[in-house]
Amino acid sequence: MSTTERNKGTLKYAGIDIENFSEGNFDTHRENGYLVLDGDIYKVTYEVEAEQDVCDFSEIKEEANGTFSFHTLHYNGGGCLEEVLEEALNKLY
Repeated sequence: MSTTERNKGTLKYAGIDIENFSEGNFDTHRENGYLVLDGDIYKVTYEVEAEQDVCDFSEIKEEANGTFSFHTLHYNGGGCLEEVLEEALNKLY
């Protein structure tokens, strides 16, 4: 069932070749703390993961150490976390 969910954490570019991530294994990689965004692989560390709430927003900023801090709230029936983060990263650059 789809709900509105809030996610907050950091992304760090993993530098892993996308060829090592097969389409059928994306869910497994996400369970192990990796997200694929616009063809690049990031290590994700959550402060808040998939908490249910009611409003939509997305914030992302690049930190001095090269990681990205993010805070999102979105309806997961209209888009997944990767889509929300991809859109936020595209707005950043």
